[in-house]
Amino acid sequence: MVMRGLSMAAPGMISVAFAVAHAASLAGSTASFSKSTCALQRKIFQWINVHRQGWVMTEIYEGGCFCGRIRYRQHGRPMFVHCCHCRDCQRQSGSAFAVNALIEADRVEIVEGEPVMITLPTDSGYPHDVYRCPQCQSALWSDYGRRGWLRFMRVTTLDRADEFAPDIHIFTRSRLPWVRLPESAIAVEEYYSPAKLWPQQSLDRREAARLKAGSDR
Repeated sequence: MVMRGLSMAAPGMISVAFAVAHAASLAGSTASFSKSTCALQRKIFQWINVHRQGWVMTEIYEGGCFCGRIRYRQHGRPMFVHCCHCRDCQRQSGSAFAVNALIEADRVEIVEGEPVMITLPTDSGYPHDVYRCPQCQSALWSDYGRRGWLRFMRVTTLDRADEFAPDIHIFTRSRLPWVRLPESAIAVEEYYSPAKLWPQQSLDRREAARLKAGSDR
């Protein structure tokens, strides 16, 4: 499901939104009000919360695990999307590749349930933390290197997984021979430099998230 958010408004609108939300709450204490009023109140609080985070929501993409115990919302589009053909992703997913959408951690909201973290070894020596549903064990996202501020969302756990096609295919040296890539696809045998391929807006978002977290990588 994709929800359209509220666009940017003047800073003074935040106080107006608080007033409207408060008035709606008072109305509810004396008389029942319509479902549309409740929906408006929820949307106002959602808009306020987004502005407090320091970024503006334009779209919300909902997703979850196979059994439905974990539900989440992804606020906005990812910075970049990988289709990874490395042997680790193949073994961990039981498939030919894994599709990961890179996005700031504070843009992912857990709506229902609580995932469990499983740490896997990597060739780099940095930990690979995979967050899974404790019941069906669906992998929802990863934190490569335990940065804390960056998430690699499993695109196919989104309700509308077709929204995000890969921007790049990585580690194609271990791509299975029967997997054919589009002629226009960007593909590299191993990894790549984000500075050379990411849009400037995505690079700016990545750097802002890193600085906000006080991380050196």
